[in-house]
Amino acid sequence: MAVLPIVMLARLVSAPAMAQAPHIDAGVYTDVPTSVGVRGTVELDNRVRLSLGGGFFPNGYLSVINGVATSAGWYGEGMATLIDAALSQAFLVRPQVGYRPWEDRGYYVNGGYQRVFAVGGEASSSEVADGTGGVDDGTAYNLKSSLHMLTIEGGHEWLVKERLVIRASVGGAFTLSAQTTASQAASSDAPFERAREVGREVLEELLDETYTSYVHTPTVGVEVGWRFR
Repeated sequence: MAVLPIVMLARLVSAPAMAQAPHIDAGVYTDVPTSVGVRGTVELDNRVRLSLGGGFFPNGYLSVINGVATSAGWYGEGMATLIDAALSQAFLVRPQVGYRPWEDRGYYVNGGYQRVFAVGGEASSSEVADGTGGVDDGTAYNLKSSLHMLTIEGGHEWLVKERLVIRASVGGAFTLSAQTTASQAASSDAPFERAREVGREVLEELLDETYTSYVHTPTVGVEVGWRFR
């Protein structure tokens, strides 16, 4: 596990985060397999924590989620291809609220909301047919999905030389709702407008149902930041 060397180093050269609250941190983080980005955290004098993060949803992380889901039989390779297209070039924002229960310990819990929104990509007519189990009618679609996710995490932070903050956490991200838009790609050649409309609606509904049914994942996080006060 890539997290273990960081945690061991932090234990050797640091103390638990016992700095006088309130304080403000900013850092870079990754939660595998959902996000990479930057985050700012404010801890109030009652040890309530408020944070706001932003970043992106790497395609490699999405491949991990699809790989687990297809291996488990939750959905097939065809649907995974459509999800790859609909969530390509995805960005996110993540506000969270948390609490550090013990003043002299670095343990904390956070919970919040993550909004994922994608630029999206094109799925060919054959990919759409394979993913939905329909007939290849020559209609390709530009797909774009937006996810609303619940996030939870518990972790520990260490303060190195009174300024450098290192955090390690475990948690989960759970899709509460999703909105997918499918628009006909320029390369489409389906002959009947009504058939295209029905196919578009089915595709959007199927993707949204797949997200809310199966796109839920445990997460492992690491953050490195700087304490400004």
